[in-house]
Amino acid sequence: LKMWKHFRIDWWEIPGRDQKWKETMEEIMIKQSKSFDQEFGNKFVDDGESAADTETLEKLRNIARDPLYTYEEGHYKVWLDPDPKHIYTIGVDVADGIGGCASVAQVFDITDLTNIQLAAQFHDASMEPYHFAEFLNKMGNQWGNSPLLIERNGPGGQVIDALKEVHKYPNIVEYVSENQKLSGRLGIYSHINSKNKAITNMRYWINSLKVVNIYDIATIHELETFVRYPNGTWK
Repeated sequence: LKMWKHFRIDWWEIPGRDQKWKETMEEIMIKQSKSFDQEFGNKFVDDGESAADTETLEKLRNIARDPLYTYEEGHYKVWLDPDPKHIYTIGVDVADGIGGCASVAQVFDITDLTNIQLAAQFHDASMEPYHFAEFLNKMGNQWGNSPLLIERNGPGGQVIDALKEVHKYPNIVEYVSENQKLSGRLGIYSHINSKNKAITNMRYWINSLKVVNIYDIATIHELETFVRYPNGTWK
């Protein structure tokens, strides 16, 4: 064993590998349902610490498919036609709209809790919060005024206020933990406890019950690389 000595070589230390190369490889990895960090980033994604287990990820990869319709220059993808007899819910994550993290809205058909389906998804890193609120209002109306679950932290508060005051959207979820006692303010206040509770619930429906069907390959890739770190946080 004394004859061996380990060396770490990161991807950016290899000649010819720059940020453009990384972005290209990330696109390839997503199409192949692989993780860039695991393939090139000296990181190992362990099944026990990822949001979805190996069996579930394999199932989701097998059912992934192209959307029926694509709108908003490819940012809005629709897999199922809206059905007025069905029940939908929309989960929303708001970003600053300056090209970093993306603002995302995912529509799930929850009519049959043994067969929850991703119906549509919006994903855009450049749409600023005020216009994102305008889009969410139209999106919600398309899906039967679905309840919008929006994180209130950061720019999410701007989106909620615009939806409530400007667009008069009628169905915004209010959720606070028992110890916060902040009733009357719409949205979801996210902190370490509420995040852990939400992720535990998500993993129960995805891994244990195996009733969530996701057709978007990029979302499946996100599940694969969404892992728990040694300090207990999920990223």
